[in-house]
Amino acid sequence: MNELGQITALLSAVGRGNQAAMDELLPLVYGELHSIAARYFRRERCDHTLQPTSLVKAALMLTR
Repeated sequence: MNELGQITALLSAVGRGNQAAMDELLPLVYGELHSIAARYFRRERCDHTLQPTSLVKAALMLTR
């Protein structure tokens, strides 16, 4: 199974309440989430204090 298929299967399992699937999913998507956040922050004003890593970690904490 390719990575996209694995992510899809894990998302499905998470939707059914499987917490172990969430633990497997997070490492697979962390890098992409960080990249998205970094691109977003490059378009923001330069004096904000939130960093991409902090944003992604906060978002992931909401999933727990």
